[in-house]
Amino acid sequence: MNKIKSLKTGFGWIDVNNKRYDYDIILNSKGYIEQRNKSLSEPLTAEYGHTPLSNKELLLYLDGKEFDIIYIGNGQSGAMPITKEAEQMLSKCKTVVIKPTSQILQDILKEKRKYVAILHTTC
Repeated sequence: MNKIKSLKTGFGWIDVNNKRYDYDIILNSKGYIEQRNKSLSEPLTAEYGHTPLSNKELLLYLDGKEFDIIYIGNGQSGAMPITKEAEQMLSKCKTVVIKPTSQILQDILKEKRKYVAILHTTC
């Protein structure tokens, strides 16, 4: 059951169930929310021009987790890069939805399956 009842976002923030977060978050269908751990991807920032979503970081969010779908909100303008290795990992998932963060929130609110969502709040 989706415990997320409301989602709003703007540049640099996301509001989940009327609580504001001023950073990227990871959430799931059970209502678990954590800050995105970008430190695993930061060494690739110079190569990508922005901190990407890397396979090392993605593994942290997916390894051992039960989910049917993964959502990636790739920023307000959809500009967060995803490394080739992370794309390869995602290709093995059942269902993956990648959209700008502001456009993906309604999909998450309607979701009935178990999910993991990675939500980037800038770019």
